[in-house]
Amino acid sequence: MTISLLAPGAKWDRIMRLDVTTAKGRCFFALLSGGWIPGERLAEVAGFDYRTRCSRLRDLGVPIESRPSQTAPCYLFRIGQNFLIEYEWKRRERRSA
Repeated sequence: MTISLLAPGAKWDRIMRLDVTTAKGRCFFALLSGGWIPGERLAEVAGFDYRTRCSRLRDLGVPIESRPSQTAPCYLFRIGQNFLIEYEWKRRERRSA
């Protein structure tokens, strides 16, 4: 068992099993870019209920940040940088195992 220093509380076993066949997985992979993603874009990939998908990802320990958009009615969303760094480490570990 490894201790998560950058993303404490992340449920890595479940996060690493996310895939694009589920709405929650599509939402997660859309947010992996690290930049701010408009809610409208998340609605396109994860369905109308994208806010619930973000909430379910937060339940897994994914630190999703949100802020109001200056140009659109929906909020902007992103995953915190520390989580993205650790996710990439976990992905590389998994590939080399």
